[in-house]
Amino acid sequence: MSSIVKVTGTAWASIGSVSGVTASSIVSIDGQTAPSSGITLTDITLTYGSSNMSTTTPIPVTLPTTAGSGDMVLMMFTLDATVSTDEVATPSGWTIVNSGGWGSGVSDAWVYMFWREFDGTESSAVDIYATSDLRRRAHVAWTTIMSNVNTSNPISAVGSSAIVSTGTSITAPAVTAAHDGVFICIVSQDGGAGDPFSYSNSSFTLTAGGDADSSGGSSTKGLSSGWIYADITSGTSTNTTAITSSASESKVAGQFVLREA
Repeated sequence: MSSIVKVTGTAWASIGSVSGVTASSIVSIDGQTAPSSGITLTDITLTYGSSNMSTTTPIPVTLPTTAGSGDMVLMMFTLDATVSTDEVATPSGWTIVNSGGWGSGVSDAWVYMFWREFDGTESSAVDIYATSDLRRRAHVAWTTIMSNVNTSNPISAVGSSAIVSTGTSITAPAVTAAHDGVFICIVSQDGGAGDPFSYSNSSFTLTAGGDADSSGGSSTKGLSSGWIYADITSGTSTNTTAITSSASESKVAGQFVLREA
């Protein structure tokens, strides 16, 4: 055994302390390494552009190059689409986080999150198809390896989305964590030049995940998206996160929580 899984039959994740020493402060016991605490997001990979998307023509999203069998991978896919209902198909082998997606014809932008435990059969990219012909669409996507997440269900809680039709600001609704983990706040804006986004949450120290702008081929097209994350403990509210962009356009934003192992 390369690291500690249990101590006298109790799972390490359930142990608060050993002989009065806080579990998170213990590096090893009798030469066996204690598991790392907290979720880490590594090999964050960005995909962006503008291309046709339909039931037969996919948008390929690049996967983390270091991901291998047993790794848990999160994909956040944002799309410029003026549709009023969800028209993005969940890729085979992946599980959607926010069923039905976040977005509308008002936001003119959509946000989807998916996760997958890799089994070694994955290629360098995953194809995202539409459920109807969406034609040429700007898109921004990130994939990342989630370390120390629950492998049965890495999602602890999913909030609702906020949508605005214009302006430079939007506020993502709060969501309460059901488990220790990390919460992610993501925003997507119809039209380019929205990045960099700025985020304000009085209760947490926020870590930048990424910002990107994708041209849609003309001055009236495009998509800007960004996200941040922060550690959170069980039973704690993320509180609302205020987001400001660099341009006035319609937007969609929301928050969700990853579950620690």
